[in-house]
Amino acid sequence: MVPVEDVPAHRISPAVLTLGPNGEVGVKLVDETDTVQFAPVQILREDTNGLWVTGLAPTARMIVVGQDFVIDGQLVRPVDAKPADAKPAATDTQ
Repeated sequence: MVPVEDVPAHRISPAVLTLGPNGEVGVKLVDETDTVQFAPVQILREDTNGLWVTGLAPTARMIVVGQDFVIDGQLVRPVDAKPADAKPAATDTQ
């Protein structure tokens, strides 16, 4: 066994990976002004629950659906993702 350095990392779905303008692997984020930003990542390892990547800030608003339909610098209206086990909201049927 070879000891390795501890590094901050995020576990993500491989489906959110996209290519940057120069062919680098990364993800698309939404900044504080709701503008799309490409962020390159380094893949550390893969397991059955996803990929472990480094290169992101401790907290990041990642685009997880439709990331290939927006471009760097585009202004967007982000919508928070619902957890997979979330129950549908009640509706008024009057």
